[in-house]
Formats: sequence, C-alpha cells, structure tokens
Amino acid sequence: MKKLLLVLSLFLVANAMLLAQRTVSGTITDSNGETLIGASILVKGTAVGTVTDIDGTYTIDVPGDASVLVVSYTGYESREIPLGASNVIDVAMEEGITLETAVVTALGIQREEKALGYAVQRLDGDQIQQISEPDPLRALQGKVAGVNIIGSSGAPGSATRITIRGNSSLLGNNQPLIVIDGIPYDNSEYRTNLGLSAGGAYANRMADIDPNNIESINILRGAAAAALWGSRAANGVIMITSKTGSSRQQSGLGVSLTSAVYMENIGNLPDYQNTYGTGTNFNYGQVNGSWGAPFVGAKNYATLTEIPHWYQGRPGFENLDGVTVPYQAYPDNVEKLFNTGFTYDNSVTITGGGEKGGMSATLSYLDNNGYVPNTGFNRFSVSVGGRSQLSDHLSINANLNFTRTEQEGVLSGVGGNGGNNPSAFARALYLGRNWDVHGQPFQNPLDNGSEFMVGRGTADNPLWSYENAGITSDVNRITAVINPRYKIIDGLGVNYRLGINAYNQRNTQFTRPGSTGPRTNPGVGEIFDHHISYQEIESNFFIDYNFFM
Repeated sequence: MKKLLLVLSLFLVANAMLLAQRTVSGTITDSNGETLIGASILVKGTAVGTVTDIDGTYTIDVPGDASVLVVSYTGYESREIPLGASNVIDVAMEEGITLETAVVTALGIQREEKALGYAVQRLDGDQIQQISEPDPLRALQGKVAGVNIIGSSGAPGSATRITIRGNSSLLGNNQPLIVIDGIPYDNSEYRTNLGLSAGGAYANRMADIDPNNIESINILRGAAAAALWGSRAANGVIMITSKTGSSRQQSGLGVSLTSAVYMENIGNLPDYQNTYGTGTNFNYGQVNGSWGAPFVGAKNYATLTEIPHWYQGRPGFENLDGVTVPYQAYPDNVEKLFNTGFTYDNSVTITGGGEKGGMSATLSYLDNNGYVPNTGFNRFSVSVGGRSQLSDHLSINANLNFTRTEQEGVLSGVGGNGGNNPSAFARALYLGRNWDVHGQPFQNPLDNGSEFMVGRGTADNPLWSYENAGITSDVNRITAVINPRYKIIDGLGVNYRLGINAYNQRNTQFTRPGSTGPRTNPGVGEIFDHHISYQEIESNFFIDYNFFM
C-alpha cells in the first residue's frame, strides 16, 4: 500500500510540473512583414532559448514561472515580450543602429551616421578582405575619397604611406593616427638603413593588423578627429573596429572559415633590344653597356659568333681559360630573375552569444611569398574578445590580440653613388644582352664570393645577392583593451577604457664576405642587429550623456 501511494505521489508531482510548463510558438518578422531567419528567443533570466527556422517561426517550452521572452536579431532593437494567456506570440522587429549606417566616432562611440555633424567615411570589413594584402591599408586604395596610399616597394610586407586629403607639413609626419578599438596603434617603420640608398624594404607596423579581424574602418579628418586625440590627430584618424572588439549583438553559435590563394608577378619590365651585345662603338667588349657588335641574324653585316668566357683569368675558374661561348642574345635573362609569387591566407572566426553576453575568436595565418626569390612575409594572429551584461547597470567589453610577423627580403637600395653596391638590383635591370647569367656559376668556389660578368668591384651577381645579402625582421605584438560601462540612469553613464599596445622587433641586415660592398670596407661583409621595444598604455574616462533620449 505504501509503495502504491509513493508511485501515485510521484505521478502527481510529474504531472504538476508538466502542467506548469507550456509551449509557446510564433513568427518573427521585420517591420515590412518579412520573416527573419535565425532570430534569437530567450526566456528572460534563464538559459532556455531557441532560434527561428527558415520560415521565421519558432517553438519554445516555457517554464511556468516565466513572464518575459527576449527577442533579438542582428541590426534590430531587442524586444522584451510579456507572456500572457496566449501560447501564440508573433513579434515584429524594428531596425536599430545597423552595421550599414553605424559609424565609430573619435571617442570610440557608435552613432548613426546621419546624427553626426561632420563627414565620416566608412568601409566594411568585407571590402578590406576582398584582396589578401599583408598591410590592410593598401586595401583602401581607390575605395575612399581623398585618401592617398603609396607602397614603398613591391616586396612582401613593405611599408605603406598614407595621407588624408594631402600633406599638412613640408618636413614633418603627414600620416594619420591609427586607432583600433579606441586605443592608438603605433604605425612606425624601423629601418636598419635608409631603404633608398641601402638596406631593404621593411614593414611598418600596420602589417601587424589582421584584415580578417576587421569589422569596419571609419576615416575622420579635422576637428572631429582632434576631439579626443589632439595634435596626434592633426593629419586625421583611421578608426578601426575589430570583430573581437565589437559590441554588436551576436545570437547563437557561428563559425566562419575563409581561405584564399593569390598569385602575383612583376608588373612590367623595360622593352629590351636584342640586336647588340656589350661593348662600345659597335665593337664587342666585356663591359656593362650594350653598345657592342650586333648579333648574327640581327644585322646582315654581323660576323661575331663566339667570345671568350666571361670568367677567364679569375681564381677558381682556371678550367675556363681558353673556353669560348656563343655570342648571342639571351632575351629573358632579366625576366628569369623573377618568380611567380603566391599568397595563402587562411582564417577561422568563431562567434557565440546570447541575451547577457557573447564572445568572438579569430585565428588566421598569412603566407606571402614574393616574386623576388628569397622574399616573404608571414603573419600569425589570434584574437579573442567578449562582452557581458553583468547587471542592468553594469556591462564590460574586453579583447586580446597577439600577432607574430616574420619578414625576409633582399637588399634593394642603389648604394653610394651606384658603386660598391651589394644590392640585388644594382645591375638586375641592365644586364648585357649577351650575358648568360642563369647558365653560369654565380659563386666563386674558393671564397664563396660573388662572380659576375663585370667582375667584383662593380656589382654583385643578382643571383648571389638573393642568397647572400638581405634583411630579416621578426615582430611579436600584443594589444589588449578592457572597457567597463556603468549606466547611472537612462541617458547618463560612465565609461572607462584601458588599453595596452606593445611590441618587440628585431631587424637584421647582412652582407656575407665576398661581396662588392659595403662601400666602407668592400668584400669584408657586414651585419646589423637592431632590437626595438615599444609600449604604450592608454587610459580614458568618459561621462556619457545622451541628449536624444
């Protein structure tokens, strides 16, 4: 009898619990009656939730003590719907500050573009990610009025110069301030030597930014830019909002995978004549200029068919004494100095969130191999960010980013007065038309030094320079932002933002012994090793008051 009463009691309790829970269903639409797919429906104060299906409909089991449903959708204002007697609840959503019309001001605050009293130019992240550029600034070229972008070189990772509506100074810095998630982002370029006369094409620090993690870019100039950043913003501000630093609402779990492969070749080369070889006054000579005898078949009076090997009489090449080579044109001897470059860009972004918060993480890797041999730029980046509504008054946003970049390049400066020049391009574009550069050794077997048709003391063989002279640059960078906000009353709140931006950079420039250069001590070789450390901590406290409540 006792067992029967126990079973009956359990049955009644279970039945009461079932009766206390009910099923609510409905359809979520926009203001025009169009159904919204993936809208989030949560029972307020619980973890019970669901999303709308392809038809915009939903079904949710609601606990008996629940009183409110929270409905949210990206780009729309969230709505709290009281639960009444009906089990069918249809909801029409109203647009809020959408990604298409929202801009970020100099204070890092999101506003409707039409509500601002000044002009702001805005680009979405999708427009930046159309081309996998190591430096996201280059992706702005041609997309924003008044913004001029010039690359210092075609080398992978090389620095980019940007100005907004012209220069404001004859001698000073004319580049705008870069601000990411409300924190200034140093964009310096540290070089071992001046890239025009020596050294190579180093990156500036915008190359540390992962374009795959950019949600939007806003460009400000003038008083609007100087509202917070003062004299640093005299040349304008480029405000970048990252995906992991964004405060936008994200419902449910999302995974985005991006993978791209790009090819690049040298843009153009001079049109070379292939009628005359090296020499002067139409007579052959082992010199640099191609003003020598014509090639047989190019002119009907040409008679020269063979010449002594270029390396005769040099130590280490005694086996070439008395050897002759055909006197003919090598039309592609310059073109073959360059390869087809490849860029591989892979990124994965994971997002998730609900009524009280959300998070986003982006992991990406870019591998850029240049069209010049032994040049490349690699970037590994990981970013994590999140937001949380801790109470009705207190919320917090935070994000953390780590980036490692590795750059490898050749020496590309013209050298001092063009002499004693270890640059890979000292003579690369001026090869004698009869020089079989790719069919001859470029390294001396005795001292591993450069061997070239014009000999040492004038220029290094480009093929030797590719392997024995160059630059490397390794950077580890970390940025972090934490941003708590407290709402005192509707329309009035306080906002504190603390951020750190720090990196360590190591630059190395080397020329191995056996080179034409350096000019100060030819043939000996040289190495520079530079270590750079940078750190900036930014702290801002704001009082926010909304006049338009």
